[in-house]
Amino acid sequence: MANRRPPWKIPAVIDPPDRRCIQINIPDDPEHIAIFWGVLRGLSDWQRWEREPTKSGTLVAQVWREVVYAIEWEDSCMGCCEDQIRLHRVTESGNLEVSTDDGTTWTPDPADPRIIGTALPNTIPGEGADKKCNAATNAIGNFKDAQAAFGHSLTTSTTVIGLALAIAGELLVLLLSVGTLAEVLVPLLITTAATLFGVLEADYNAEFTEAVWDLLTCDLFCTIGDDGQFTEGQLVNLQAKVDTDFSDNVALTFQSILRGWGVIGLNNACVSGVSATADCSDCECEDTGEWWYEFDFETSEFASEFTVYDNGSGAQGHYTAGVGYQPNVIGGACWLSVNMDSGSWPLNIIGWIVEHSIDGQTQFNRSITYNSTFFNLDGVNDNIVDGSNAWAAEMDGYLTLDNIMPRWIAAPDAPHLAVALKRLVLHGSGTNPFGADNYVYDPLIP
Repeated sequence: MANRRPPWKIPAVIDPPDRRCIQINIPDDPEHIAIFWGVLRGLSDWQRWEREPTKSGTLVAQVWREVVYAIEWEDSCMGCCEDQIRLHRVTESGNLEVSTDDGTTWTPDPADPRIIGTALPNTIPGEGADKKCNAATNAIGNFKDAQAAFGHSLTTSTTVIGLALAIAGELLVLLLSVGTLAEVLVPLLITTAATLFGVLEADYNAEFTEAVWDLLTCDLFCTIGDDGQFTEGQLVNLQAKVDTDFSDNVALTFQSILRGWGVIGLNNACVSGVSATADCSDCECEDTGEWWYEFDFETSEFASEFTVYDNGSGAQGHYTAGVGYQPNVIGGACWLSVNMDSGSWPLNIIGWIVEHSIDGQTQFNRSITYNSTFFNLDGVNDNIVDGSNAWAAEMDGYLTLDNIMPRWIAAPDAPHLAVALKRLVLHGSGTNPFGADNYVYDPLIP
């Protein structure tokens, strides 16, 4: 029997934008080289790829045809032996980047400790505002240690570079990046060192009064997430508040610490410390005017907020722990809605995200009904983003809702009753009626 190999699976990305240069050593013999060439050439044959309706195999084969026929066979190193020249830069936002093509393209520096650092587990005690305050208090302790080290370095450093190295070494502590040298962060801190160099330690320390530390505590408390940790966006918000609330050496110091720590270092600072005396009762935080709340039906029924819709002949579905809400009846006409309890309504809604489970053979209709208006999630509306079986809609301004009902049509065959409503995320305006925000929106993974 012939040894018929299965076709290669079509990759998710047909033609990636980048190419990787590799160096391999093959037997230096004409027959071996011919065999090796034949194997490579097979990648450019569409018949070797998986066949499917979109005929993607032809497209993948074309990609590999360009690769295979561009091989430099006369070059013993196959074009990969020369040393690459790596250029480095710091962006205006403080990102470290490298280029290997003379500055044409830039990518994040893989040696940046703010990328490769180790994030500590979140052991911050408390819930809600208490957790946020404990985290802010922990962070203040680490800010104070860093500022004191900066001040001491003003006395011990004899050059601007030496001061930058001393500051970088202090900031690296909370990044927990084993083997990383302080020199990596020096480009970020050279301006800080040049500005502070020559300032007397006593004069510098005197600028950091208790009022300064109290204000920074509130800035941290008002911008941190409910889990006591910062996202990239929340770090940007904190940096904006520091720019507004402080000036001169104080602002420079705080911004340098934040730039040097990045999200990983700042979150580690929020975890590491003693927060037993945390008190943020005097902090008056501005209301951002928006909120996000996720109902994860795989973990909870949320019976106080949701009820299964009854069309007059009984409930059309049921809740299954660990799965979500599922339909009861087989057939294309069967549909399940989950209707929110009226106690929290009306709401000013900016948008929503609905996620269903999916099966390759399942037929179901994705839709949502609000204020008695039917809204199709199957691509008929331009502001629907389809990804990972989640459908997101956002609108300009807000819509006052009296009710909202995500629903779908079950398949006509019993095995596909497993289709389930997995979660609903609401994006609203005003005060969050469900408590603290518990969801951070990522447009790439709604």
